[in-house]
Amino acid sequence: MKTSAKNCLSGALLAALYLTATPAQAQLGGFIKKAQAKLSEGVKIETSTGSNPASSAAEGDATTKPAATPDQDYERWVYDRGYAAKEIMRTAQSPDRHAELARSIAYPATLATLKKKGKPSNPSRDYDYKVLMNFGTDYTKLFEEEIKPYANQLIEQAYKTKARSPKDAVELLEQANTLTSAVLVSLPDYGPAQALNQDAAKALASVGGAHRAAVYTSPWHQQNAGKVLFSKQPIVVGKENPAQFTTQFAASDKIYAVAYLKGTLKELAGGDTKANYQYSIDGGSFERIDFRHNAEDLDKSYYLIEILPAPEQARHTVDAPAWAEALAALSPRSHQLKVELTAPGYWGQPFASGEIGLDWSAANAEQLRATAAKAAAHAKASYVNPTKLPEEFARPSRAFQDPLLSAANLKAAIERDWSAKVIKLVIEPEGSDWHIDKNNLGVPTKKVTNGHAHVLYKTADGACHYVVHVGFRRDYEGGGTYGPVQVGNGYGTSSAGEIDCAKVK
Repeated sequence: MKTSAKNCLSGALLAALYLTATPAQAQLGGFIKKAQAKLSEGVKIETSTGSNPASSAAEGDATTKPAATPDQDYERWVYDRGYAAKEIMRTAQSPDRHAELARSIAYPATLATLKKKGKPSNPSRDYDYKVLMNFGTDYTKLFEEEIKPYANQLIEQAYKTKARSPKDAVELLEQANTLTSAVLVSLPDYGPAQALNQDAAKALASVGGAHRAAVYTSPWHQQNAGKVLFSKQPIVVGKENPAQFTTQFAASDKIYAVAYLKGTLKELAGGDTKANYQYSIDGGSFERIDFRHNAEDLDKSYYLIEILPAPEQARHTVDAPAWAEALAALSPRSHQLKVELTAPGYWGQPFASGEIGLDWSAANAEQLRATAAKAAAHAKASYVNPTKLPEEFARPSRAFQDPLLSAANLKAAIERDWSAKVIKLVIEPEGSDWHIDKNNLGVPTKKVTNGHAHVLYKTADGACHYVVHVGFRRDYEGGGTYGPVQVGNGYGTSSAGEIDCAKVK
């Protein structure tokens, strides 16, 4: 009998699957993925090996197993579909997995095949056959009792979330749309499922459209959201040339990158300016480069990364030296570099990630470091960040009650302890001026302020720095006495940074 190219599988392959694979292996790696397309239309299941049953085996293979019979093919097919039908009933709140299983079951076509071929001859497949024949009824019940309430919950939660985080709202609606679309794969004519899917799709179009307009700078951005792309030339967001992006670099190349995000930095990181690059070399463990976003960058939905920039193009003081140090120590051969943008303490997927190949055969470590130092110096001289002081510096300065904490005394202490010139001092008392810290034996160790100050100062090299929420202390000297006022209470500050002195008002 001539084998149909469209409808038949390799007998040798099916025999190997049937006789050697465990059920779990067959479920995940075998029949469903390779046979579902051939069986999705309710076609006749048949096999043939032609005149030579062993023709597909390697010459001289004495262990070739006989081809599976059509009945065995059908039994395996019923088993695999039955397994998926049972599994899908446990995934009502896992949209992606639910959709994958719905596609593998292809229920309307499966039901047609079952009705045409009937119960398998092997009694061990009776239960799977029964599961499949009853699937329509059981799945409709699952939809009414679990899927519909969960999809409705996703839609309502999305509308509650969209003001705070449009990105999160879109993700919720995508789940609802995926889940309800999966139901229609199995129940294409079921009215309640059709109506709920229309609700999810309409909500996704509305919220998703507004989100896309606010987040994506271009169709190119939307197409690559969640990716880090790399270029040998500087990247101008909104004016990108797709041809400029590449995945192969030599040590002599400049390396620029852009992280295209699915939301703003503010909503992705919860408003925190702390950030980091995570990178791995050749699939090894991840290392980290910490930095801070500028406050004015938090509303952006992309981030430009300077790995090995031309010095005159550099705008970040951290990037070039940190990346040069990470790459300078690589051996002189080819490497794979994976880069992720994320935030400290964030345990979800990275905000964006990408990978490139590096031909480091002619790398010069000292030259990489020297060029990076020039880049950092240029960035510091021409684009010191941030360009605006934190909002705390716009508040009115008040006074502590203790004369030792007068503005003049605090300014003198700061200039003494930091060897700097105070430009602006904003004092914010809080309740009583002092509280006493004691050790485990109840002995005082220091007196610290309840309030704090925000300090803008200039160092001897002419650079301007700021510190937000710095406290003060007086160390205990015994006999009920405390020493002079010193800067820092041992509890840290909320943020600090460098700023262009010329832009301070």
